[in-house]
Amino acid sequence: MFSRVETLAHRNRLVGFAWSALKEAYYGEQAGSMLLVEYDLLTQAPERVLRLVYEFIGEPWFDHDFANVDYDAPEFDRAPGVAGLHRVRRKVEATTRKSVLPPDLFEQYAKLSFWQDSANSGAHVIRAQPKAGA
Repeated sequence: MFSRVETLAHRNRLVGFAWSALKEAYYGEQAGSMLLVEYDLLTQAPERVLRLVYEFIGEPWFDHDFANVDYDAPEFDRAPGVAGLHRVRRKVEATTRKSVLPPDLFEQYAKLSFWQDSANSGAHVIRAQPKAGA
């Protein structure tokens, strides 16, 4: 697990490249055109969050059926060997899930959530409010 995560996290690999590109855009010249949405918040309040997304992009609201979603990308997932990675559950809802990462790796990568500090970026972020005392 450690070596696979370390390999994927390099800046020129699948995860590291995407993370680096996101960080570059977040602090870049066009950051004001960017909207980041935290996944957990989206699953907790999908309609409220999507209404904010529609407002941000200047589009009229479209009613969604959050209890009947259907998406999968098996061909895309097959290439990097991650079957089911993009399979979406039918109902949008928050579910607790156990990380596949060992606790020390999970903590190491959780600290890299640069979008939690918006002081030096013009990007827009839909995120949960920090817990009191955190």
